[in-house]
Amino acid sequence: VSTTTCVTVGAGGTIRATTNGGTNWNGQTSGTTQALWDVDCVSSTTCWIVGGAGVIRKTVNGGATWTNQTPGGFTTRLRGVSCVDALRCWAVGDGGAVRTTADGGTTWTPLTSGTTQVLRSVFMVNASTGYLTGDSATVRKTTDGGTTWTALAVPTAAYQSASCISVDD
Repeated sequence: VSTTTCVTVGAGGTIRATTNGGTNWNGQTSGTTQALWDVDCVSSTTCWIVGGAGVIRKTVNGGATWTNQTPGGFTTRLRGVSCVDALRCWAVGDGGAVRTTADGGTTWTPLTSGTTQVLRSVFMVNASTGYLTGDSATVRKTTDGGTTWTALAVPTAAYQSASCISVDD
């Protein structure tokens, strides 16, 4: 989030945050006992977390409270989340699951990833271009905000994460 503020997530709904570069870590209440797999923050106050049983939570106050945004009836484990601003995020998980929001998480729309593999990470460079990774050498790219995902040819492996940079001329 910054050079001094960091948020971590883990087993049993655990959230820990520091605002002093890691000298002290304070627990936060996630509102779930599910394992939390990923966190993405767009500012020091606004973050999303995802986890088991389709858990999606959002904070807009630096973690003082986390609001449930899990879509009704959705129970697929989510393993990765990437947000480009306070309105637009993408989450990925088991069975090729992809969900997106364009309204800050009020609604999460399912997208088709084109795979049934476990998806472990998503990284959106901007609102149009992004990448997802997963088991069985799954790496896919979107240039239309996730409406379509194109398979990329990469060496065989189970990819856990992706990170990209955008360089403008």
